[in-house]
Amino acid sequence: MRTKPTTPDPFMTPAELSALLKVTTKSLRDWRLANPMRGPAFVKFGDGDSCRVRYPREAVAAWIESRTTAAK
Repeated sequence: MRTKPTTPDPFMTPAELSALLKVTTKSLRDWRLANPMRGPAFVKFGDGDSCRVRYPREAVAAWIESRTTAAK
């Protein structure tokens, strides 16, 4: 039986990103609320208290790349 290849979700949850970066979800929230914003770009789905925050995988990769430095 063949299985259909799965396409990864283009968005990461705060829990997934916090596990990847080894920071707390509270840190991610603090980064989102900082002015200027300190973390990767995010998208809010919904309004008010019921909104869901997601991080586009491409934006996360670009943010990590922008913070990567070469050894001297």
